[in-house]
This record gives sequence, structure tokens and C-alpha cells, in this order.
Amino acid sequence: MNKPGLGEIRGSIAAGYKWNGQRFIWQACADCGKERWVAFVGGKPVSVRCHPCFMKLRGRRETGANNPGWHGGRRKCHGYIYILNREHPNADKTGLVPEHRMVAEKRLGRLLKTNEVTHHLNGIKDDNRPENLAVMARGGKRGHHGYLVSMAYQKRIRELEAQLSQLPGR
Repeated sequence: MNKPGLGEIRGSIAAGYKWNGQRFIWQACADCGKERWVAFVGGKPVSVRCHPCFMKLRGRRETGANNPGWHGGRRKCHGYIYILNREHPNADKTGLVPEHRMVAEKRLGRLLKTNEVTHHLNGIKDDNRPENLAVMARGGKRGHHGYLVSMAYQKRIRELEAQLSQLPGR
């Protein structure tokens, strides 16, 4: 069998594999240049590196824009948006800061105190427009913030129920 050309695609048996149904592409490793067969799924190769190069890289942690999981420093967790800002005094151990707190701090022109919370007036956790945020003192379990959150949820439930009742067949 002739040596395949770069970019050549073959079925699994023609590429020298025992199982059938998979397609493979002849490709060079992005790091060392070694040519080998790579599984070809969804119109693209499943890896760009050979196994030894991948294992070398695995020990080294790529950060920021070099990491394949990079999403511009924004992350959504439990409905809230977090921003990567390692220099922020209130960043957690991973360097993330809640975006709504940063927006409120910018609007106030100062850092928020530890006893202050940022309330989303419309109850939507990722709506971080300055006009939708209110800063208030943490009031314990039954504080004003808890009351406002409860009221916002009740209002949102009423809005959704109204939308449901307008759907055809209801």
C-alpha cells in the first residue's frame, strides 16, 4: 500500500484499522510534524497533535486565550455572569468576580462592602444593566433583599402564567 498524501481520507479498514464505519484522515502533528491517521468526525480531525505531543502538553496548563476552553473571560454559573479579573480585590481564588457587583461598583465609584448585596430588580440574574441593579445592606435571612427577590420571582411567575394563558389550545 502506498504512503497516503496529507489530507487523504480513507475508511477505517483501508487505513489499517479493524473496525468499520469510521473515516480517517492522514495528517501531520501540529507540534512535531509526525504523519499519522486521525479519526475524521463531523468534517474535521478529532486531534491536531500526536499522542506523545499531547501527553507533553497535558502537564502544562494553558491559560487565557491559549486555552481551548477560553470564552473571553466570561462564565455563567447558577444564572449569574462572572468576569475573570485576578487583580480585583474581591475576586475569588480562581480570579472570578460577579459582573453585577462590578457594574454596581463602577456606578457607585467605589468597591462594594462585604455586607452589601446587589439586587436584580427584575429578578433576571444575568441582566446586569446599571438601571436594573440596586445595592443594599445584607439584612440577614429575612432582610429586605430576600423580600425583593421573593417579590421579583412572584412577578415573573405571574408574567409567565399570563403568557401561557395566551397560547392557543389553553
